[in-house]
Amino acid sequence: MSLLEDYIIALTNLYGIVSPEKVQEVSAYR
Repeated sequence: MSLLEDYIIALTNLYGIVSPEKVQEVSAYR
């Protein structure tokens, strides 16, 4: 568990509220 991973997850959750499509792209990237 790196801080970077936690940061990315936090951003993903944040963008999930704004743009679910972006989250799908990020999830696919991970």
